Amino acid sequence: MKNKPFFFLCSFISLSLLIACEDKDVKQSNKNNNKVVAFVNYDKIYLSQLRDETKQFSAKYGISFSENKERYKKTAKFILDELILKKIYFQEAERLKITTDEDELENYLRHVVGDYSKDDFSRMFELRDIDLSKWKAQIRENRLFEKLIAEEVKDKIIVKESEIIIYYKAHLNDYMLPDRVQALQIVVNNELEAESIYNKLQEGAAFFDLAKTKSMSPEGDKGGDLGFFSRGQMPKEFDDAIFNLKVGEFSKVVQTPYGYHIFKVIKKKPAKIMSLKDARGKIMEKLRKEKENKEFMNWIDNLRKKSVIVIKEDVLSGI
Repeated sequence: MKNKPFFFLCSFISLSLLIACEDKDVKQSNKNNNKVVAFVNYDKIYLSQLRDETKQFSAKYGISFSENKERYKKTAKFILDELILKKIYFQEAERLKITTDEDELENYLRHVVGDYSKDDFSRMFELRDIDLSKWKAQIRENRLFEKLIAEEVKDKIIVKESEIIIYYKAHLNDYMLPDRVQALQIVVNNELEAESIYNKLQEGAAFFDLAKTKSMSPEGDKGGDLGFFSRGQMPKEFDDAIFNLKVGEFSKVVQTPYGYHIFKVIKKKPAKIMSLKDARGKIMEKLRKEKENKEFMNWIDNLRKKSVIVIKEDVLSGI
């Protein structure tokens, strides 16, 4: 409170006067907070809501508005738009009689809580100074919104097989699989040991066996198998050594920040285009997302057009 520093300096009479002034300020503040900043059909959005949401936004993202009033107003307008949309969403859910009952909420909470007991879960919220009842209310709103979007948007999306085929043929380059190799490695800590292993390999020792007994890498137990990979997935030193080898060849000792390595290529797969069968799932997901986004924006626009939205600019300007 801005007058608090005077508390320890005031006499009893001065303090009484100060408290009277503060009471007047609080009443005025409450009066201002109760002002309606926007009407959304039959619902109201109060200045207090807008101020609280803006304060939470500031805390969440570590933004200070103390020295930038214009930035504060711009952020408040953005948040007001979000509050308006939220009202529209839940008015539509009410119109469609979409609800979230207690059993559904409890099942969802049990999924979130996992192995926590109710007491441990409540204690965790207390330690973090989070209001559990408000958190549950937010979860309920989120679930209601998810159900609304599922019913009004997602469940209406259909991706035809013909659309998948057309997209695949038009974007073949996006489904090009690069050259890949399957390689083994042996990695040790010092160069002398690496050279000794290299000499044994030249004499005919089995790479797989030496990897199992000598390599310090995690895949050593599997004979040093790195699996299949393409250029750029491994460190540059790996690529430079491995992709120049033929199948069955092993490299000289290669030093990297991880140690001293010897590589052996055991298989190569040339570049090829992914088959439609293999690409189908990715294309389906991509086209579905695109359609969902487009349908969602159209749905929102239509809801906005059907809604009566009045923003009290005089109240908003005084925020």
